[in-house]
Formats: sequence, structure tokens, C-alpha cells
Amino acid sequence: MPRFTDDADSGCSGASTCNGLGECHLKNGSACSAGNDCVSLSCTDGVCCNEACDGTCYSCNQAGSVGTCKSIDGAQDPSAVVACTGNDICTTPAGGPPSCKIKDGEPCTNSADCLHGSCLTIYRDADGDGYGGTVSRICTTSVPAGYVTTGGDCCDSDAQAHPGQSNYYTVEDACGTFDWNCNGLIDRSSTVSSAACGCLNLGKLGISCVYCR
Repeated sequence: MPRFTDDADSGCSGASTCNGLGECHLKNGSACSAGNDCVSLSCTDGVCCNEACDGTCYSCNQAGSVGTCKSIDGAQDPSAVVACTGNDICTTPAGGPPSCKIKDGEPCTNSADCLHGSCLTIYRDADGDGYGGTVSRICTTSVPAGYVTTGGDCCDSDAQAHPGQSNYYTVEDACGTFDWNCNGLIDRSSTVSSAACGCLNLGKLGISCVYCR
């Protein structure tokens, strides 16, 4: 019998068909365990496939096209020789080949590696002053809540301490320093005084302080 022709008389029909060499094998889309089970000689993703289908972000067992090797879009590919799992996901652009990209919200280094082509540098803004401290780079097209794109905050637990601060405070910030403008310097509030910044307990005379900014 010609290849891909059923032979009901010999019981080679239904899920099986002739291979053109006098043998009966499984049709594409049938469950298999090895390539020799299939008339196509290709068993991929647990089914007989129309062709070898072990490339990253290709599958032969997708709903609506079982038995045909097709690209994967919006799902992972754990069975490929180079798997696309974990923080990654397959995407297939219109008219283009599939690729494995980093999912939104996951760490990244380059925009080209991200699912939506955007790797942003963001800073955690715990005190809500518009400046962040801890830096991250993640795949995202918008800044998540609680983060900003401007860094440099030297005390992210005090909303009054941030780059550009011009006010002078006579108490330490929440981080225990007088560096309110985050320039890394302790500037004296009085150019006349040469005393060290900070407070000195004078006992009965009380506490003497030189406040800095």
C-alpha cells in the first residue's frame, strides 16, 4: 500500500496507516514513545509529528494542531533541546520566527532580551519622595508602584532626605546623618565654628551641639 494509505483489511487504519514499505505505523498526532512508532519517523512532545520539532519554542502537541510542528506563542517550552522555562517565555511575532524572551517583572540587562522590548532601570522609593535607593533592572514597559526612575536617595526611610534638598534641619535624618541633600558631604551650618559636627554631653551644663547640613 502507498504511504499514508489505510488498510482496513489488515487492521492498519484509525490511528495507524501504511508507510509504503509494507509496514503499519502511527499517524501524525497519535501518541507515541519513539520515532519508529510513527509513519513520519518523528515522535516529538509525546505525539507523532509531521517533522522533527525539537527547536526552542516549537511544539508538535498544541491544541488545534496536534501532529503538526508549530511555533509557540505566550507559553513555555520545557521539552526543547534548549528549554524556554523559568523566567522566560516563548513569543512569536507576526511574520517572524519564535524566540525565547524574559517575562515582564523579571531581572534583565538588555531591552532586546525582554518580551516587550523594554528593560527599565528602576529604584525602590520606600519613603515616597520621588527618589529611590535600591536599584533594579527589570523587563517592564511601565514603572511599578513604589518605584521611580530617579535614584540617588541616601536615606530612603526619610522623605525629607533626598538629592536637591535645600532645607536645613537641626536634627539627624532617619538614617542618623546630617547629609540631608545626599551629596555625601557634611557641611557646617556655621563657617565660623571649627568644632566637630554632632553633640557633646557636658554633664551639668547640658548638651552642646554643632549641627551640620
